[in-house]
Amino acid sequence: MNGAGIRNTVKHYRIRHHDPTDTYYIKTKCEFNSLHHLVQFYTADANGLCCRLGQACPRPVPVATDLSVRTKDQWEIPKTSIVLIKQLGAGQFGEVWLGKWNGTTEVAVKTLKHGTMTTEEFLKEARIMRAARHPKLVRLYAVCTEDPIYIVTELMSNGSLLQYLRDGPGKNLEMNALVDMMAQIASGMSYLEKEHYIHRDLAARNILVGENNCVKVADFGLARVVEDHYSTYMAHKSTKFPIKWTAPEAALKGRFTIKSDVWSFGIVIYELVTHGQVPYPSMNNTETLQQVSNGYRMPRSANCPIPIYNMMLRMWDAVPEKRPAFAFLYDFFEDYFVTSDTDYKHATHTDLPRTSCSNCSSSSSPRVPIKPMRTIPVVPVQAQPLPVLSLSSVTCSCPSSHPTGTMATAANQPGRSSPTALNLVCHSPSVTLN
Repeated sequence: MNGAGIRNTVKHYRIRHHDPTDTYYIKTKCEFNSLHHLVQFYTADANGLCCRLGQACPRPVPVATDLSVRTKDQWEIPKTSIVLIKQLGAGQFGEVWLGKWNGTTEVAVKTLKHGTMTTEEFLKEARIMRAARHPKLVRLYAVCTEDPIYIVTELMSNGSLLQYLRDGPGKNLEMNALVDMMAQIASGMSYLEKEHYIHRDLAARNILVGENNCVKVADFGLARVVEDHYSTYMAHKSTKFPIKWTAPEAALKGRFTIKSDVWSFGIVIYELVTHGQVPYPSMNNTETLQQVSNGYRMPRSANCPIPIYNMMLRMWDAVPEKRPAFAFLYDFFEDYFVTSDTDYKHATHTDLPRTSCSNCSSSSSPRVPIKPMRTIPVVPVQAQPLPVLSLSSVTCSCPSSHPTGTMATAANQPGRSSPTALNLVCHSPSVTLN
């Protein structure tokens, strides 16, 4: 909420590039010679958008990639450099503490309970975290190998996604924020997919939340690396798995692939849209495994959009190879709320220049291909009176001559593995955004 009590809502619009004229547009009514002119114009006048552009989305606070230059190459640190402040959580194998490194940097410290697993098994998780580096994976800083062993990671201020959804600010999140979290998780998992890692324990409890609803995949205790030519990991019979999050082929036969992680991601989406409800709420583990093996799938929850539920069903396909790739899922959720042409209101202003062009001369003119854009930074527009846009920078063409093209990118959004649409915050008191 802003100072006037108006909720800040992000709405996405596709910015397209028209190749023949080298111009940019959101709707073919108005084309602009540069992205700066486009932003400048719609800041002064909504002219068909849901409202005038207000201000650029706040950028997340940069996260340190390492504790220091030395720990970048030498990841073992003395235990005396870490002070444990308070316990944040506890699990089967250990505890998680808020700590400080060298009295300056707040970190999360994962400790190993004595006798629960070998030192080598515990450090295996640290090695995977050290090797797998991505903005949507929790960053490993260092380890302390003196007993009890510490794994030192970046601190995610809002804890686990599960508790955030149930008891924290996340219980009030609307669908656009939840879908954004889905895209972030898919981004991190897409990296693991590309690098041939299998997580094996993807669940809301193992995803951490930072500031501004930033989420990162964590808890690599069950993660494994698979060879390029052999994408299946066979688990030991004694290994325990969370049945309600585990794909049937993995739970019954111990066969884990990246596609079993895709199944688990479908369960995570259920946790997101239900704000932390337990999956298969009326069943125990045995009943869940039996029913799922017989073809049962959870029904759509009341607030889950139908396209998202249909994608969940694809993730829960009985044939692992038919489940979508994480790279595809990232694109699906990243673009889910990008405004389509039908969401663009007709402009009420008619004082724009209407000049003809060769593409507007006939309704049967061939469509002009639109080339993908490179990422071009947008110059931020300050909250001050803007100069009147020169009419020479605006041209016009008919809608039929400019087909919908590929996603054009106004700016990279920090923390994302690929460019996204231009995101701006709406502050107009006269407009209600859904």
